Amino acid sequence: MPSLNLDLDYFDHIKARRLVGLLGRGSEVLPIRLWCFCGKHRAETGSLAGISAQEIESICAWWGKSGEMIKALVSVGFLDETPDGYQIHDWLKHAGHIVRFKRRAQENAAKRWNSANGTTAGNATSIALAEQSRAEQSKKTKTTTAGGDLPRPRELFPGSRTPRDMRAEIGFHVARVWDNYVQKFGKDPVRLTLTKERRNIGINRFQESLKKTGDYEAAEKLMIQAIDALAASPHHMGQNDRNTVYDSWEKNLFKDANQFETWLDKARNANVRRIGNSADKFAADLEVARRQSAKGAN
Repeated sequence: MPSLNLDLDYFDHIKARRLVGLLGRGSEVLPIRLWCFCGKHRAETGSLAGISAQEIESICAWWGKSGEMIKALVSVGFLDETPDGYQIHDWLKHAGHIVRFKRRAQENAAKRWNSANGTTAGNATSIALAEQSRAEQSKKTKTTTAGGDLPRPRELFPGSRTPRDMRAEIGFHVARVWDNYVQKFGKDPVRLTLTKERRNIGINRFQESLKKTGDYEAAEKLMIQAIDALAASPHHMGQNDRNTVYDSWEKNLFKDANQFETWLDKARNANVRRIGNSADKFAADLEVARRQSAKGAN
């Protein structure tokens, strides 16, 4: 399995120290998260073209103000700005081995394919055959997880066709939902982290959302609606006889499917009331305008 070449002095490197100076304690891990993403999905070039600054910050699980992380990474030299967006600085110099590893794995897979099928075609042809076979098999087989049949990932992750890639994208969206939760309730991202237990709970609820919506972005928004519904509950925000806040991710929000559905129902009811109030206000404003018009005519 390919891995990053992380310098043993990384945390004392001037860039890492400058980043901590700009963004605070814990921010030195942000470039590592980004490197891991590129190693999985952009290993050939380290280019982040086509990915917005907001998405990059979500990939890194950035907990601060939108735009600050990107600005700091560029300022200290971890990221380069390009006409197409952003590029990991000196990616091929430090992580070029990852794409070479992947190519070697493809070549070895092609050799095994040739051996199994008794062919002696050249390396390029072998790779093409192996890739063609993989693509055909992918079309024949539906990708499933514990939550049932799921839609294909969106193109933020080019070429994603395996259950592992799908889990990676689901994890990406769950991390974004977690970021929203932390910001909504003013949690300390250093003390409160997305543990394995919380991530698994989030993945279960995301899969339920995905079955409802059939779309990754829509599923994420559905979970955020539940967060908003919890935040709008006076009882859970401390207005109770114990003066206690009940806003736990794993106990009060996404504990199970029934609890998640309860918050979705509250969110839907709130939207209906909001629409009704807007309609009433529009009708009242219209009546005032009609009366003023009639008064002016007289």
